[in-house]
Amino acid sequence: MLTLFIAVPLALLAAAFGGVFGALAIVSPRYPLALMKVLTSRKAWQEGWMGSVSEPTTPASALLRTLARAIGAFAGARLVLLAFGLGPLTSVAVVITTVLIAWDYYWFAFLGRMSFQAPAAAVQMQRRRVLYGVIVSLLVAFLFIKT
Repeated sequence: MLTLFIAVPLALLAAAFGGVFGALAIVSPRYPLALMKVLTSRKAWQEGWMGSVSEPTTPASALLRTLARAIGAFAGARLVLLAFGLGPLTSVAVVITTVLIAWDYYWFAFLGRMSFQAPAAAVQMQRRRVLYGVIVSLLVAFLFIKT
C-alpha cells in the first residue's frame, strides 16, 4: 500500500516529463538534450534555457506531436511503475488521459477568450488537435492498460 502512495505521484510526474520530452523530440532532437543539460548542470540551470516551439501547421504534424506526447507520457509513467514492481494501473491511465485532453481543450478555449478574433485556420487546427488528443490519448491509454 505504501508503494502505491509513492509510485503513483512519481508516475504522474514522470508522465509529465515524458510528455514534454516526447513532444520536444518530435520538434527537434536537440531540445530534449538541451533540457537535460539544464536539469543536470548547475551552471546551465543558473543561465536558464528557453526554446521556441512553433505550432504545427499541418494536420499530420499535429497528429504526430500528439502521438509523441501521449506515448512519452505513458512511457514515463510505465517506467516508474515498473521500477516499483507494479503493473499498469487504470487510475494512472485515467488521470494521464484526462490531463492530456484537458490540456488540449484549455488551449482551444484560450482561442475563444482572446481579446481579438483568432484566425479561422488557427481555430480549425486547434479543433483538430483536440480531436486528435482525445482519440490518441484514449488509444494509448488502452494500450497502456492492456500490455
